[in-house]
Amino acid sequence: MNFSLVLLLFQVCQAEDWLQWGGPNRNFVVSASIADTWSASGPKILWKRPLGEGFSSVLVEGGVLYTMYRRGAEEVVLAADAATGKAKWEQANAAAFVSQAPEQGIGPRATPLIVGDRLFTAGITGLVQCFDKTTGARRWTRQLRPSALPYGYAASPLSYRDLLILPVGGQGSAMTALRQSDGSVVWTKNNAQASYVSPLLISVDGTDQVVQLASKSVFAVNPLNGDLQWFAQHETPYGLSVATPVYADGLLFVSSGYGAGGRMFELKRKGNKTEVRELWKTSKLGVHHGNVLFADGVLYGSHGNTGTAALTAIEARSGRVLWTDPSFQKSTLLSAGGKAVLLDQNGSLFLTRLTSKGVQILAQTEKPVLAHNAWTPPSLVGTTLYLRDRASLAAVELGRR
Repeated sequence: MNFSLVLLLFQVCQAEDWLQWGGPNRNFVVSASIADTWSASGPKILWKRPLGEGFSSVLVEGGVLYTMYRRGAEEVVLAADAATGKAKWEQANAAAFVSQAPEQGIGPRATPLIVGDRLFTAGITGLVQCFDKTTGARRWTRQLRPSALPYGYAASPLSYRDLLILPVGGQGSAMTALRQSDGSVVWTKNNAQASYVSPLLISVDGTDQVVQLASKSVFAVNPLNGDLQWFAQHETPYGLSVATPVYADGLLFVSSGYGAGGRMFELKRKGNKTEVRELWKTSKLGVHHGNVLFADGVLYGSHGNTGTAALTAIEARSGRVLWTDPSFQKSTLLSAGGKAVLLDQNGSLFLTRLTSKGVQILAQTEKPVLAHNAWTPPSLVGTTLYLRDRASLAAVELGRR
């Protein structure tokens, strides 16, 4: 075996797989070492292929990628060769859905989840499915009945031990847990209207909790039995909470668009209870449907609903706006080894350093890699960035430092 092949295999083994929404820790942060710049023509596009409508992001494990897309009246689950984009298997099911904004697509919107040899998906109608990730054989299905969601179900499943945890919405059914092996219901509890937000697992002083941002509130439950741990109001116009909360060092930030803005909570355990204190509220970081990075005590995100959405940095503990940069379109963000990759909604890529002092652009593409609306956050495995818009799927080489 030659040295180049040994090096390639070593790099593949060292790469962090992307098994769920938001990557290894559900926060769009990886430790991968990528190049400090690109050539003048931009990073190398390894491959690009057509793909149907949808906003599901890309999972990658063991050289295979997984995502979902729409084909006519069907939703399709795709497994493809990560090196070429060529399909390995597909599974389709009927998914008739009428959106209040059909010009923005009719899904699917949720990202799948890999656990062991299983692939879990959640479709636009709330249909949850389990597949054998290697063969594509369907193992079970469970139809959730989410409370009214004009744009369809969008929450990405969360794994906890042998449970699959998902929001549903409604009286007594804010969230549910399914057994991963057979889809049976383990618990369904609490009262809250549904949103488009994916649940987040956090640890508060060593105690596991699942946080859910709903349309009018944010709350946490015990993942084992669904018991409510704490609850706080967070009103969102039109119920449009979409962005997943971020958590670090006992601080939980939630954000919504259309004027709702963001809130920072401090969480602490006292005895067998969680104390929740709102530290601050801001109208300066309202993330519509993108994501927020939380690094070194600073929050970074795109503030705004349409068009130009100022890239904004806020000091996490104080809520003080450190800077805003209105030169960016609405963007999704990914952190890799101290650098940040930004994908704007028009499909342009930026390699940056984000600090409390400002944004430094290290490199950017001359022309968009994708087409509008490129709203799906990218996924990074090793030095390969996986991207999609509403018509195509692509892999881009970011290079090793």
